[in-house]
Amino acid sequence: MYKILYSIFSIVTAGLLLIGCNPNGDEWDNEPGVAEINRALLYGEWEIYKAKYAPDASMTEWGEKPTYFTFNENGLYEGKGYYGDVKGIYTIQGNVIKVLIDNVTYAEYKVLEQAEDALTVRATFTSTPSKVWMECKRTEYLGPEPGGVINPAVFYSTEANTRAMVGSIYEATARFLNKQLEVESYIYSADRMRLSIRSPEIRELWEYGYQAVSRANSLIRSLLEIPDSFLNYPKGQYLTHARTLRDFVLYNMNHLWGGIPLLKEGDDPLVSHSRSDEETVYRFIVDDLLDVEGFPNNRWDAGKGCVSERVINMLLAECSLARKQGPPAKDFADDAAIGDEDVIFTLLHRDTSYGVVKETEIPVYSKQKTNLYIQEAKGETVGLAASWDESFLHAYGYWATLKRLGIAKEKVGCEEYQLRLPIPDYAIMTNPNLEQNEGY
Repeated sequence: MYKILYSIFSIVTAGLLLIGCNPNGDEWDNEPGVAEINRALLYGEWEIYKAKYAPDASMTEWGEKPTYFTFNENGLYEGKGYYGDVKGIYTIQGNVIKVLIDNVTYAEYKVLEQAEDALTVRATFTSTPSKVWMECKRTEYLGPEPGGVINPAVFYSTEANTRAMVGSIYEATARFLNKQLEVESYIYSADRMRLSIRSPEIRELWEYGYQAVSRANSLIRSLLEIPDSFLNYPKGQYLTHARTLRDFVLYNMNHLWGGIPLLKEGDDPLVSHSRSDEETVYRFIVDDLLDVEGFPNNRWDAGKGCVSERVINMLLAECSLARKQGPPAKDFADDAAIGDEDVIFTLLHRDTSYGVVKETEIPVYSKQKTNLYIQEAKGETVGLAASWDESFLHAYGYWATLKRLGIAKEKVGCEEYQLRLPIPDYAIMTNPNLEQNEGY
């Protein structure tokens, strides 16, 4: 019944996490290390017993506070000692371990040598960006059960794990939206010609989108397969978080590219999917959102933004407008407008480049936008673009609205084919079922 996962977080790729806390990425990448981390040998508690702070220095006895770090098989991380007492999650790519605390990069370990009870790493911590080479010894083995795999029922039996995974979906969604707004800013300017099949911005937007979708699908699939009786917490609200964020990303990818591979929980890998037409994707999103349950009662991430019934109604309104269904769009927008708070939804984007955390709140939905959607749903489009220009010029929803109103080419001076983004060339090369958008 349960789908075996090699790692709960194996869907998280390097594009979703920061490449490094140190600015000298080339030096980090070029230093020899193990070809691939042996996960079975990694699990357990490790104590630092020797260290150095320069590549040409000699290892000396660790003279600081006794320091330990633990890698659990379920993706959880714990650190104690000199670098602080922390708990978080970790991911592995190649020979690099990335650790997140409260969805912010905390540390990176590059594994240089690995044995059953010995580990040599080169580490960088956000709090102290200088590099440190460590020789560690295992003090406790916490390896997996036979087979070296993780049962989702074990991982998601703990609400803290489920919450951490939902937090990673919020992180991925914010990263996608931040890149989406960057790409749209090129569309509005003479820089739009840089958006080609080989543009790094296009590649990143495509990757970030499907990384967010894959994270959400992993959680949705696992929670749906676990009977409620196996859990000591209600799973409904976590499913609502994941489904809404996934559908938000799917909606935006759908209108940006004009039909996309529709990746749902339980589907085969993306490389085998052909593109679904826009209507199919919109219909899936609407049907899915009308079926959610267990609306979250509390704000996520200290009030910065959270899925709610109003958020869902706004997304349903957008899908209905895209399908040219005015009456339901008006009803959904009317429902979204009910509430005291003017701000309906924001996403918090965290940039931790060079070890400095920079947080940006990205406005998504507001009560003022509900009025614009209601006006569009009623067919009252005279002056609607001017209202967007006045209040939400180039903000989220602006590009989609211009396209729905049929004035995008006139407003930004683009060609017909540029109303849709190109599919990155690597996606076409790795998936023979994908067809490129006309004009690229």
